Amino acid sequence: MLLDDGTLLTEGVAIMQYLADSVPDRQLLAPVNSISRYKTIEWLNYIATELHKGFTPLFRPDTPEEYKPTVRAQLEKKLQYVNEALKDEHWICGQRFTIADAYLLRFCAGHTR
Repeated sequence: MLLDDGTLLTEGVAIMQYLADSVPDRQLLAPVNSISRYKTIEWLNYIATELHKGFTPLFRPDTPEEYKPTVRAQLEKKLQYVNEALKDEHWICGQRFTIADAYLLRFCAGHTR
């Protein structure tokens, strides 16, 4: 993402934090120094590194077919962790919609099988 001042942000988690901070009235990310903010960032990183990156071997042409069931099993466990976090909540970080929910929704919409 190219900012007005010419700065280039290239990583999804940084871009999402920037966008959330640019519209503070939407409360997509809790205030600085709050545990809620850090929990949201924690989920953003989990989605980026454990889920999003975890799917990569399934789409790489050089991944051996016999390894793909192992990848799917690992992803199933990681998605169970997400389901457990959501079992008593509407949103991944608790009481309100955050950028982590937007990222999780986009991730799930792109990986329906």
